[in-house]
Amino acid sequence: VRPLADLGVRLPVASLAEAEALPAHARAHLKVDTGMNRLGARPEQAVEIGRRLAERGLLEGVYTHFATADEPDLSFAQEQLARFQRVLEALPPVLAHAANGGGVLSFGPLPGMGLARPGLAAYGYAPPHLRGRAPLTPVMTLRARVTHVHTAHAGESVSYGGLWRATRETTVATVGVGYADGYPRSATGRAEVLVAGERRPVLGRICMDQLMVDVTGLPVRVGDWAEVWGAGEITVSEVAAWGGTVEYEVLTGVGARVERRAAP
Repeated sequence: VRPLADLGVRLPVASLAEAEALPAHARAHLKVDTGMNRLGARPEQAVEIGRRLAERGLLEGVYTHFATADEPDLSFAQEQLARFQRVLEALPPVLAHAANGGGVLSFGPLPGMGLARPGLAAYGYAPPHLRGRAPLTPVMTLRARVTHVHTAHAGESVSYGGLWRATRETTVATVGVGYADGYPRSATGRAEVLVAGERRPVLGRICMDQLMVDVTGLPVRVGDWAEVWGAGEITVSEVAAWGGTVEYEVLTGVGARVERRAAP
């Protein structure tokens, strides 16, 4: 804890024991569990912890997290917000924050809240029913190189398990991305990628660090880029749907070995 405090990192506090362990120069943000039941002190405990932190001059912020703010029914989120506001009323004025991406888009500016944590919205994505609330633009593109081009003859299978079998001469491009890089293996049988400006199906089972694509009739060579998802033709929302998951899991699942580049 002390090295983080020395660096000026704001430290989350979820219990009295954590509060008492803070050094005198720490800056603490008290986490209040208003119904997520994941992390934090319950409201009645949070007031006591917050007052002790304030007495030591360590309390910089108080926060909570919405469990359902990205869903159409906001009744539970409203209940959480009311619980949180009662805690704030019992503490000295500090920075307060509760809104995740769904909260920002569902509620807009919340009274008394000086910060927000937009999460998925920072990538330019939002639940379908909230997409009209703000002009969000997806900001992440994932591309991978074509590493091999070959022909699969009629009757031959592609990838593990022989799930896909060629009914004709098929030009197959191997692309250097797979589930070790964050591409969902569960998208097998539904996935597509963008190659040479065209959407083309992924053939057979998605591998650990490769997938195979039908590029028959396209001028594709080793070293060409394939776009796995982006802001245009193929979106993260589609990839998530193919994999039976959510955009957040796909976006945060991109592995550390994938090179990051800022957009020009």
